[in-house]
Amino acid sequence: MSLRIPFYKPEIDKTALFSMWNEAIDNGWLTTGPLTRKLEQKLAEFLRCEEIVCVSSATAGLQIALRLLGLKPGSRVALSVNTFVSAFEVILNENLIPVLIDIDGESLNMNLNQLEKFSANELACVMAVPFAGMPLPMKQLQEICLKNNWPLILDNAHALEATYQNKPVQSFCDMAVYSFYATKNLTSAEGGAIYCKDPQMAARARTMALHGLSRESWQRYSGGGWRYDVAEFGFKANLTDIHSAIALAQVDSLKDKMERRKILWSLYCENLRDIPEIKFQSCNDKFIESARHLFIIQVSSKERDHVVRCLNENGIGTSLHFIPLHLFSAIRSNFAWKEGDFPVVEQYFAGCLSLPFYPQLLESELKEITSIIRNAVVG
Repeated sequence: MSLRIPFYKPEIDKTALFSMWNEAIDNGWLTTGPLTRKLEQKLAEFLRCEEIVCVSSATAGLQIALRLLGLKPGSRVALSVNTFVSAFEVILNENLIPVLIDIDGESLNMNLNQLEKFSANELACVMAVPFAGMPLPMKQLQEICLKNNWPLILDNAHALEATYQNKPVQSFCDMAVYSFYATKNLTSAEGGAIYCKDPQMAARARTMALHGLSRESWQRYSGGGWRYDVAEFGFKANLTDIHSAIALAQVDSLKDKMERRKILWSLYCENLRDIPEIKFQSCNDKFIESARHLFIIQVSSKERDHVVRCLNENGIGTSLHFIPLHLFSAIRSNFAWKEGDFPVVEQYFAGCLSLPFYPQLLESELKEITSIIRNAVVG
């Protein structure tokens, strides 16, 4: 059945997109070249940092970030149980051991009280996820990591626009990784980016993203000579100019789209707040500004499935974020975790539902969505 109101709909200015695409084709590079550098510069300006390195996906970015740390095989990396499986996979792919931590029931982020229970030598790194765009208490998280000498990586796939104390959240970590997947607030269809606090790390990330080559092909073929070195082994993880063109067509409108997300967020809350059976992601920290990537409600498991059916029957798309990591068969068959080990995330997942949420969602469509939810839950 076709959906009248999809779960997500990318908004890209076609005039700007075609202009960027024409430039990508006319300049003759297609792959990583001047448009990718232009995107990196604009992202660095938006994030108020010195340098951003674009890569082919956030997954590739996370693996590069872990590789840069040079952790010993078997080192333990703390990770929220409430995230996409890619974060778990890159830890395994680097011969490291994931340590899952349950969530805080309000923010739906990693429970920092549980993180603090680990001694310095029990973990080698923390990979934190601002879930749905909601930052963690970044100052507290930073202090925990500094006290224990744990490098802090932020999986900022949902949190491009998020701030803490009016600063982009990557200001509080060693490295941050962003996603430009098709459903993200900024998309290049497929793509991502890495921030490194240490400029030398950033330089290594850039070379590591393309096989460890000391000079990229567009530099070599632009009259700079053919010779290059491979100082360390890397990945095939560069972002192309074709993909960068898609992102460049949107990056200048990020702030305006964020304002629209704030309006829609408030309307959702206003229309659903008086229903006691419905709970929202929340945080009482006054310094936190969410990127508002997802709008998620929680109801009982029985009501959730009924709400999904009612919305789908009316041509409205939904999604669930996320299936807790320890419930996947591949993880359960290789690790000792079992159902019941992470009660907070399991209770959350039993009733969670992600609603359509994107800047071009009409207010009339939002009211229809909330009306259907009200009828399904209250009757």
